[in-house]
Amino acid sequence: MENFCTLHFDYLIIGAGVTGLTFADMLLRETPAQIAIVDRYGRAGGAWNDAYAYAQLEHAPNQFGIPSFPISTFLSKQTNQSSGHPIFRNTILAYFETLMKDHILATGRVKYFPATEHLGHGRIRARETDGVKSLKIDRKIVDATRNGRWSRYKHVPCLSFEKNVDVISPHALHSHIQSTGKPYKRYCIIGAGGAGADTAYYLLSLGVSADKIVWVKPREAWFVDPSLTGPPAERHLVRQVEQATTREELFAILEASRYLSRTSKNIAPTMHHASVKPASAVEALAAIEHVVRKGHVKSISPIGLALEGGTEAMPPRTLYIDCSAGPSLRRARPMIFSEDHIIVQPCSIADPGFSASIIAAIELSRESTAAKNALCVPLARPDTPFDFLSGLQLSLANLYNWRTHPTVNQWLTQHHPTSRLTPTSALLSANHQLQRLLERPSFPSVNQS
Repeated sequence: MENFCTLHFDYLIIGAGVTGLTFADMLLRETPAQIAIVDRYGRAGGAWNDAYAYAQLEHAPNQFGIPSFPISTFLSKQTNQSSGHPIFRNTILAYFETLMKDHILATGRVKYFPATEHLGHGRIRARETDGVKSLKIDRKIVDATRNGRWSRYKHVPCLSFEKNVDVISPHALHSHIQSTGKPYKRYCIIGAGGAGADTAYYLLSLGVSADKIVWVKPREAWFVDPSLTGPPAERHLVRQVEQATTREELFAILEASRYLSRTSKNIAPTMHHASVKPASAVEALAAIEHVVRKGHVKSISPIGLALEGGTEAMPPRTLYIDCSAGPSLRRARPMIFSEDHIIVQPCSIADPGFSASIIAAIELSRESTAAKNALCVPLARPDTPFDFLSGLQLSLANLYNWRTHPTVNQWLTQHHPTSRLTPTSALLSANHQLQRLLERPSFPSVNQS
């Protein structure tokens, strides 16, 4: 049913996850803007609403959330949260609830529309009532939905399975284990990315013996340590980039410094999806020795797996957890800024929150749309180690642009410790070195350690 009530706002932000609320927080602190926030979920938190129960925060608590109220501040007031313990989905959602209520809506300048879809051009539809409203947006519509986590709703199964075979998604694993009285003989994880690593780590944390876990990996993956997120400005990192003479040498240096990690030291990774996981957690996964490297799974039967490169027999009473990511979409990213829209996208390695804050800072500058886009180029969707290096190179190039722009640099130095910020001359040198490494041919290596 159409409702022709029109409400006026300066900005409409689509998405109430960390990127959308970080952008809103910047506007609220720096401007008198009136803001509408529309989100398809019934509560704040974005894709964390759809995360599996054992998904946990991989960033340092003081680096996650909006800058004026990071999750570390929220945790300091919780009597039931011990320092150093994992921070799981339910705690993260509780943080977002407090953030929305006490820090966003409390300003009196935000109208929140949960469980609501944006139909385009400021028209929104409430899911429960199906009522449609028209919002008048005087400045811009901000799309902050481009950085979703692994989601059951986005998952495209790439395998088939017969009856009498237990195949579940990571979202069903927690409740499935709790409701199953008798343990399985084998737990078979399908997928080498972040969801697969999370699932493997969860099973080990439950006390499942590593010899009962089978991990199907079509490719070996690099994981990014949380210390590499945020502005890529640490002097140590920049010096390492300058020292490397080949791509393989740079990966070896970054792994030795624990910026990057992998579960199998004798296998050269060919996959990088910007999954953030502490190096110590990745190293713990090396205890799983039964790794199947025969390509993607085609089908599952009571006797085992049929894969692209052969078969793998599995015992009766095996639980299969499908963590595969589906086909990789390699579409180019659009520009961030246009005259009436902003598409919030990663412009720094593996840190959507920091990207959202710097994009908001650039939006508040007095530059033209073309100048804003030149200041902040989005990183391509990563799939391979080459994409990691090109993303790091573009991150350094973006950071150089921010450091040499008076207004943006002022914001950067206010919100990030100046002791960590590398001189612009070193940034430029590291950027040129990475560009040279990307242009050189790479020679395959069995072992990059």
